[in-house]
Amino acid sequence: MRTIPRRHVHDVRRPWGRHWSPSRQARPDAGRITAMAPVASLAAIICVGIGVDFSGQTQLEQDLRDTAAYCARTSTGDVAMGVRADSHSIGAAAYQCLSDQGLSGTVSVQDNQVSVEVQTTYPTRLLSIIAIDHLPVRAIGSAGLSAGR
Repeated sequence: MRTIPRRHVHDVRRPWGRHWSPSRQARPDAGRITAMAPVASLAAIICVGIGVDFSGQTQLEQDLRDTAAYCARTSTGDVAMGVRADSHSIGAAAYQCLSDQGLSGTVSVQDNQVSVEVQTTYPTRLLSIIAIDHLPVRAIGSAGLSAGR
């Protein structure tokens, strides 16, 4: 049986030799993962933040759109029942509905149409990390005037 000298076994396991040590010339990309990790983490937080906060903003916008349409329909309730109402009383009813919902907005009555616009802000959850504290939300709801006006 033939024995292999010790240094040959060592060379087979480490093809670069016994006294190898990393250097900038041998491995130019050594240590770059250290700089890339915080950048990748920040990018991941931003991507997740965009998903979470913009979906929350969209949900709030849908809720406000429903509320604005509800207030527009509610203000035209007396007109639909045949009661004559002027644009001032219709607007006052819409403003009262918005106030009951804890919101503020603008109301316009033109050409047999009541429009209610609500503006507010959505407080962000994750994007506040990068100094985006609020996202604007705007919703418009309308209802038509039919009878009696």
